[in-house]
Amino acid sequence: MSQVPEALAEVINEERASPRMLEDVLGRLEAERPDLAPFWEFLSIKDRHDRHAFSIQVEHAIFRRLGWRLMRPLFIVAIVAAAASFLLMKQGDPTLLLAVFLSGAASLYLAFQVFLHLWAWRDVKKLTAITEDYRRRLATMLGESE
Repeated sequence: MSQVPEALAEVINEERASPRMLEDVLGRLEAERPDLAPFWEFLSIKDRHDRHAFSIQVEHAIFRRLGWRLMRPLFIVAIVAAAASFLLMKQGDPTLLLAVFLSGAASLYLAFQVFLHLWAWRDVKKLTAITEDYRRRLATMLGESE
């Protein structure tokens, strides 16, 4: 492993302690090495492009997949509500049917909340693992072993 210059090691240690946007890191590196200004500018422009392209790709994926992802709890609640209304409709009370539909809507809302909580929890776990891997790679770059 090659030696990491002291200025770069300082930037890497700051990054390990508190990750920042690449643009901020590039600004700090540019202050350390102004002779490489075109290189830092290129990396900054590339980073901005990659972030924008990534956000559009993510938005596209969300629009494509969110429909099905939200339909699963809707199907579950709809099947339960249909079965309950079929069983209760034999009694002939229309207000009971209205109560079943209202409880079905409330159940759908609760199902969405449960699913959204589980999806968000899973995404937070992924982000934590990604951040830990990032910090480990930075430590490896500095030649430290954890």
